[in-house]
Amino acid sequence: MIDHLVYAAPDLQAAVADVEERFGVRARIGGRHVGRGTRNALLALGPQTYLEIIAPDPEQPEPAVPRPFGLDSVDRGRLVRWAVACEDIDAAVAGARGHGYDPGDVVDGQRAEPAGTVLRWRMTSGELADGAHPYNVPPEHTAEARNILGSGKLLCPEVWVLLETDAAAARSAARQALASYMRLDNYVNNWRRIGFGDDELAGGGSDRFIDANVAWGSEEAIRKRIQEHWDAGADHVCIQSINPDGSRRPDEKVLALLAPGGRS
Repeated sequence: MIDHLVYAAPDLQAAVADVEERFGVRARIGGRHVGRGTRNALLALGPQTYLEIIAPDPEQPEPAVPRPFGLDSVDRGRLVRWAVACEDIDAAVAGARGHGYDPGDVVDGQRAEPAGTVLRWRMTSGELADGAHPYNVPPEHTAEARNILGSGKLLCPEVWVLLETDAAAARSAARQALASYMRLDNYVNNWRRIGFGDDELAGGGSDRFIDANVAWGSEEAIRKRIQEHWDAGADHVCIQSINPDGSRRPDEKVLALLAPGGRS
């Protein structure tokens, strides 16, 4: 069930006045999110649903982390999010991750009302993060993630790299390294969502699946694959090596070649 809609604005009082002028009802002051540098006003939309108008709080010091919902750079009021209420948030997060979506860890939230009452709740932390660190994903996922995050968040995908030019040997080593992930529902469901069928995920993964998720080959070929993530919108590409023997033991050679200034 939708709990509330989030309307972000640069100035709370101006946004409350604007909403009142448009709809003929005035939102009441909700309170301050102490430590987050924000305050809000609330407008009932029904028995259990409301509109939250949220803006920077000029009476709080600058928070240690960016304000949520892009409030540090928002220049006009706009709907930015909706929030879902659930009875068991830990189970809901586990279910979402099982289907390939990670809403973030569960964290505590609170709001201090004008009368001094402090309301407390639990919520997912995805909106509080500075960005995303996708794992086990091809460049197409990086492009999709950038589209979701927009331009104001960091996007740092992880890329498997394998310095092996023989296709059969490279794919064999890659399948060995990825074997444990192929048994985990969150990764498998995400690969399905991206477009890999069950037949491509069987038997350690098809050649197309392996080639999409592991940058293997010569140094030049690996760099080209990494560049695909940059081109798709990555701010930083994290590399994790697969040893040519298929183990997770770091391959110092490829890491040295790909390190800044390490080009051969």
